[in-house]
Amino acid sequence: MSQIFISHTPKDAPRAAKLADELRLQNITVTTREESLVGGARNEESVISSIDECAIFMFLLSQDSIASEASRAEIWIARDRHKRIVVVEIEPTTVPSPFNELLGEQRPVPIENLEAVLEAIAGNAAHVSASDNRKSLIVLPFENRSDEEEDNRWFADGLAGEMIDALGHIKSLRILDRNSSKGLRGTALSVQEIAREFATRYFLEGTIQKSGESIHIAVALLDTESDSYLWKESYDAEFKDIFDIQEEVAAHVVEGLKLHLSTAEKSLVETRGTENTDAYAFAIRADEYTDLQTKGGLMLAVQLYAEAIKLDPRYARAYGRKANALAGLYFRYDHDPRLLDQGLDLVDEVLRLKLDPTAAYLPLTVIYRLQGKLNEAEHTALKWISQAPNDWGGYFALGYFYYETEQYERAIEPYESAARLKPDSLSTIWNLVLVCDQAKSVDKQKHWAEVALQLYERHLKLFPTDEGKRVGRALLLQHAGREAEVRDAIKGLGDLKDGTSLYNVTVLQCILKDYLGSLVTMRRAIEAGFRNVEYLKHYLMENDASFADLKTSKAYTDVTDLTGQIEAQQTASAAKPA
Repeated sequence: MSQIFISHTPKDAPRAAKLADELRLQNITVTTREESLVGGARNEESVISSIDECAIFMFLLSQDSIASEASRAEIWIARDRHKRIVVVEIEPTTVPSPFNELLGEQRPVPIENLEAVLEAIAGNAAHVSASDNRKSLIVLPFENRSDEEEDNRWFADGLAGEMIDALGHIKSLRILDRNSSKGLRGTALSVQEIAREFATRYFLEGTIQKSGESIHIAVALLDTESDSYLWKESYDAEFKDIFDIQEEVAAHVVEGLKLHLSTAEKSLVETRGTENTDAYAFAIRADEYTDLQTKGGLMLAVQLYAEAIKLDPRYARAYGRKANALAGLYFRYDHDPRLLDQGLDLVDEVLRLKLDPTAAYLPLTVIYRLQGKLNEAEHTALKWISQAPNDWGGYFALGYFYYETEQYERAIEPYESAARLKPDSLSTIWNLVLVCDQAKSVDKQKHWAEVALQLYERHLKLFPTDEGKRVGRALLLQHAGREAEVRDAIKGLGDLKDGTSLYNVTVLQCILKDYLGSLVTMRRAIEAGFRNVEYLKHYLMENDASFADLKTSKAYTDVTDLTGQIEAQQTASAAKPA
C-alpha cells in the first residue's frame, strides 16, 4: 500500500518525480500519477486503483492542474474514498471558487519547502517531525461497564490516566496526553480515523467493571497497521490489586511494542506513588476535578488531595498536584498570596521527606514565578531539565520563565524542545507562537501558528464548546496572517461566558482597532470574573489615537472604575493576617 499518491498533470510530472524522490529519502512510500500508468499506457483504471490504495492524496497545485479535467476527477475520487488531501503548490496560483470547494479547507504548502510538505503530510499532527521515529500510542478512554456508571467513571478515567503517566516516562514512545485521550470518549471517529487524525499506530483499549471492592478489567493492545491485537488480557481481582495490574499492563505494552527501556525508565514505569488504595482513589478523583479548571473543581481537588495525603503522608504526587491546584486557584480566581504560601509548604514537605523531587518541580516553578521570584524559577526549571532531560515539563517551565522575563528569543529553543517531546500539547505550541511573535521571528511565528491551528481545530472537533480554544483559534489565525478569517471568527464568538476568553477577544479587537467593541467586551470579561489587574491596567493604557478618543466615554470610565474596585479588593485581601 502506497502511503502517498501524487496527483499531477503531464506538464508537472518532472516536479512530481523530484518531490517523490525527496520524500522517499525520508522513508515515505510514494506513487506518482505517472508511475501508476501501467506500462506507460494511459490506463485511468490504474490511477483509480492507486488512489484507492493510498493513505494520503497529494495534489500538485498549478495553473495547469486547475485547468485539467483529469485533476478535477481525481480529487472527486479521493474525496469519495475519504482520503486525506494534502495540497502542494508548484507556483503562485489563483484558485477559482469551484476548485476551492473541491480542495476543502486544505491550505497549500510550497513545493520548495520540504519541511512544510512533511508537516502537511503528518496532517493534524503536522508538528510531529518526520525524523521523530518514536513509536506512537494512544490510550483510549477505558469503557466503564459498572452498574453504577456515574459513580465509577472516575475509576475508568483515572486508570487510563495512570497508564498514560507511567508510559509517558519512555523516551522512545510518543503518547497522547491524558486530556486529549479522554476527549476521545464517545467520538464518532473509528480507530483507523483516529490513527490518521493523530498520526498514531498503536492503541491501548480497555473495559472496566467495578462493584464494591471487586473489579474486572479487560485490556488489549491494537496495531492499526496490521489491524490485529498484539496482546489481550483480562483480570478478575480486588481493588487492592490495582497497582499490580497497572504494572503488568505497562510491562505488556513495553513488550508488545518491543521498546527497550533504560534502567532509569524501567524504574520510573514501575514506580508506585502510593501503596494505599484509598489514597490513590482520592488522588485520581482529584485529578478529574483539576482537569475542569473551574474554581469549584480546583477547590474540591484541593480537599481530595488533602485526604490522600492524610492517608499516605509520603504520597509525593498528591503533594505536588495539590500545590499546583492552589497555584491555579491563585492565578485564575483569587489573588490571595496565602494560597501560594500553602503550595510552597507542600513542596517543601516533598523535598524534606526526600520524596520524588519531580513532583515538586512543576508547582515550584509556577509558584516562584507568581511570587516574582524569577531567579528561583529559572534555577528550578534548569534543575528539572538536568534531572529529567526527557520530561517536556522542564523545558516548558524554562520557556515560560524566559517569556515572563521578556527574554523572548531565548524562550523559543526550550519551547521547541518541549514541542518535540510532547507534540500534542496545546499550551506548548500556543506559548511558542507567542514568544516567536514577541521575538519578531515572523517565519517561525507563522509556521508554528499553522501547526497550532491544526491542533486547535482537531481539539474543537472533540470539544466544540471549549470557549478558550475557540478564541485561541481566532488568535492563531491572526498570528498566521489570515486577517480576513479573524474577523469572521470573532463574529462567531458572541456567546462566550468565560472571563478569560472574553478578555482574549478584546486583545483581538484591539489588534483590529475595534476599540469601542473591545471596551464593551472588556466589561463583559470583568463581569464574568476576569480579575487580572495587571492586564486590565495595561489595556487601559493603550496609546493608539483611536483609543485615546474614547477615554472620555462612559464605556472607558466603567472599565476603569471596575478595575479600580478589583485592585482595591485584592489589596485588602493581601493585607489580611494569615
